[in-house]
Amino acid sequence: MCGIHNIEVDYLAMKNFKDYNDFAAYTIAENLRAIQLCLTTPKVKNSNSCYGMSVVILLSSVIDTLGMFYRNGNRVEKITETDVKNNKLGKVSAHFKAFYDKFLVNVCDEHFFMGEFYEFARCRATHNNVLGPKLKITINKSSNGKVFEKKHRRASTYVYLNELYKIVKDAYDVFISEQKIVLSETPQPTTGNTIPQS
Repeated sequence: MCGIHNIEVDYLAMKNFKDYNDFAAYTIAENLRAIQLCLTTPKVKNSNSCYGMSVVILLSSVIDTLGMFYRNGNRVEKITETDVKNNKLGKVSAHFKAFYDKFLVNVCDEHFFMGEFYEFARCRATHNNVLGPKLKITINKSSNGKVFEKKHRRASTYVYLNELYKIVKDAYDVFISEQKIVLSETPQPTTGNTIPQS
């Protein structure tokens, strides 16, 4: 038992963020810092390992969020309190497809992103903490920029987490720029007062 009971969200208490887009910008920044930490902290001392499953889960969350903002094309959607309360934010698969269309279409084949990563990495990792068969997560040491690689037809598909992270980070920078959000030097806390005022 975690000892936390009757948690209620106070919609009027939010003073740190001007709206949901602003709140999401800070939350994504927090997730990107956590991803970077997971990628650069060896799981085993003096090895090239990382906390890969954590990276997959966090990257999936950021991709889902960014895709949500671009779900209706190339312009950023404004998320409202009504959208959040009534769960009118769209399907996760549509968010991933929107992210692919906006940021990955010239980088990798849609089959790898929607078929391999979304279906066998994101869905399995976020719901069951496992990966699908014939899917391997690793760091790309060759710096060839590939995000996904399959050496031959029956081989496993490799997801290069550091390369996917770079693309997601660049996508976040585009989102920030298009929203004209200026992040403060001191990150806003995303605990406590977490609901924007309308």
